[in-house]
This record gives sequence, structure tokens and C-alpha cells, in this order.
Amino acid sequence: MAFQEKSAYQGADIQRTVSLSPEQFEKLFLTAGAKPTGDARHRFGNPAPLGLISFAFSSTTACMVLMGFHGSNPLALVALTGMSYYIGFFGMALGGIFEFIQGNTFPMVVFLTYAGFWGSFAVISDPRYDMGVAAASPHGPGVPAFYSAIGLFLCVWALLSTSYALLGLRTNVVFVGIQVMLTATFSTLAAAYFAEADGRAAHAGVLFKAGGACLFVVISFAWYLFIAQLVDILQFNFELPVGDLSHFMARKPRVMPSSHQSESE
Repeated sequence: MAFQEKSAYQGADIQRTVSLSPEQFEKLFLTAGAKPTGDARHRFGNPAPLGLISFAFSSTTACMVLMGFHGSNPLALVALTGMSYYIGFFGMALGGIFEFIQGNTFPMVVFLTYAGFWGSFAVISDPRYDMGVAAASPHGPGVPAFYSAIGLFLCVWALLSTSYALLGLRTNVVFVGIQVMLTATFSTLAAAYFAEADGRAAHAGVLFKAGGACLFVVISFAWYLFIAQLVDILQFNFELPVGDLSHFMARKPRVMPSSHQSESE
């Protein structure tokens, strides 16, 4: 960090540049007068594994249902309502809140937005709200319109996952892989609901299984990243590679705003 300092010497204005490290800049200008409180991670713990396992656990169960394990089918997703509320939503929300406390903006946004997905999915499938029944009622929009709306809902999530995949190019290969395959998962499931809306049930069934297969790749990445995090936290004498991409693109240099110009200028 650099800023210009003006001083007067024998009637002449002299400018000089003073360089500061990011730590010095923070102490001088962001936390001046405050006592250091230590690393938030040491005080609160690393919340990333909580967010990851909440996502991986919920997605694994949904994957098995979508792929039809042991006679299940997409209609049985209603049985995952409690898990979606208390693991998918609350677990990822807690992870996002504690990432916020630690000042980790990107993980906070990722965890909280996907917590929103699990919360909204829980409400859609919650029998107490009977959304499907309401859609099929005489005053409702109709079941095809209901399925089309869910398909559009999933398309927006595919767009978000694509954004995270691009933005994650400075994180690691595993995270990018999760987002790329989530894009495929949401897109395939959206197509399945559009097929249901068009009355092509057999085609929709194939697409639901394909979406479950894409989700299987997602959960494989997610479980791996979760275990890699715990291996590091528990200080094993080895590390699981995640494909660091922090040097893939050059970091934008932080430049301190220039000093205020003198009134004469």
C-alpha cells in the first residue's frame, strides 16, 4: 500500500511516498485505537466443514431418491422435508453466518444462498403447505403451470451456479467442479420438470435420473472437500490436494485512495 505525504521544507512543498503492508494499513486506518482480538478462526472455529457437510448430507439423500434407489422416485422427495429444513437450511445458514463473522465474504455468500435453496425446497415439498394440491385446485394455476414454475426456479439456480463456477477460478479445482456439476444438475432437473409440465412423464423420469447422476458427481466432490478440510484441521501428517487456483489469475492490487489535495489545488 502506498500513499503520498506532503511536508514543507524551507518554504517548498515536498512529496514523498510511504509504503505500508496490508497489516500495517489495517492497524493504522481500519482498527486504529482498538486492541487486537486475535484470529476469529481460533476463537470460533472454522465453519466451512459445517456448511460443506450440511450440503453434502442433504444432497446425498436427494441424489439417491432421484436415482430411484430401493424403489424411491422424485415424488418421495417430500420425505426429505425435515432434512432440508434442519440440515440443508440451518446447517448451511450457520456456516454462512460464521463465515460472515470471520470476514470471509465469498464463502458466506455461497453458504447462505444455498441455504436459501434448501429452505425454499423444503417449503415447496412441505405437506403442510400443499402447494401441489393448491395448484391443482379449481382456483389454482394448474399442475402443468406449477411444474413449469419449478423448472424456471431451477434455471435461476443453474445461472447462479455458473456464476460461482466462474468466480471460483481463484479458489480450487474441487469447488469449481462442484459448481460446474451443480449447473448440470439444476439444468437437467429443470428440463425434467418442463417435461412433466408438457405431459411427457417417461421422458421426465429419465431426466430425473440423469439429474441424480449429475448430483452424484457433485456430492463426490463435496465429500472430498469436506474430508480434506478436516484432515487439515486435525493436523494429519498429510494433505489431500484440492487443486489450488489462487495463482490462476493475478490478484488485483490494493491501492489506497490518494490523499486529499490541498485547497490551493
